Formats: sequence, structure tokens, C-alpha cells
Amino acid sequence: MFLKLDGTFWIQIINFFIFYAILNVVYIKPASAALRKRREYIDSVHSEYEAALREVEELKNESDNKRAEGRREGDHVAATIRNEAMKQAEEIVSKAQAEFSRIVEESETKIHRELSVARAEEHRLVQELADEMVARTVGRL
Repeated sequence: MFLKLDGTFWIQIINFFIFYAILNVVYIKPASAALRKRREYIDSVHSEYEAALREVEELKNESDNKRAEGRREGDHVAATIRNEAMKQAEEIVSKAQAEFSRIVEESETKIHRELSVARAEEHRLVQELADEMVARTVGRL
């Protein structure tokens, strides 16, 4: 029951190596090449994806920076406009107060003048009224 190594064994070994050589040429090398190409493609897609993610992050940061810059600029412009409006409002109020003061002074001057004229004529009018009253009273008697 011992195995004898006869010619069949050696033919099977040669057949195996021939089969392996054919299998290697027909299937293993093309399959390995296809798997290698697929791995290279997957790696390139993965690296492109990571590059795109980095670019998206850079663009997001750039967008955030531009937005922040725009807000700062807008706040500065708004503050400048607000300050200019306050100055204009102060000028308008100042002019209105000056005009009001001028009108009040003119009115007071006019009132004092008319009051002086009225007081100057008051004695004459009282005298005329008194004369008129006396004349009517005497005229009835």
C-alpha cells in the first residue's frame, strides 16, 4: 500500500504546471491587472474627492471671510451714514433754533414797540374819552 512514484505522477505534475501557466496567462495576470487598474481608479477618485473636499472647505472659508469683510464694511458705511445724518440733523435743529430765536426777538421787539405806541397814545385817548363823556353828560343836562 505504499505509493509508487511512477510516470503518471510526473505527468500530472507537468500537467499542473502547464495548467497553472495557462491559467496565469489567461486569468490570473489579466484579473490582477484589472484589479490593479480598478484599485488605481478608486485611489484616484478617492484623492480627487479629498481634493474637492479641501477645495470646498477653502471656498467656504473664503466665503465666510468675504461675508465677514462685507459685514464690517457695511457696518462702517452705516456708521458713516448715521454720523452724517446726525450732523445734518444737528445743523437743521441749530438753524431752526436760530430762526425761532430770531422770530421770537422780532416779535418781542414789535410787541414792545406797539406797547410803547399804545402807552404813548393812552393818555390822549383817555383824555378824548373823558371829554366825550363830559360832553355827552353836559349835553344832556
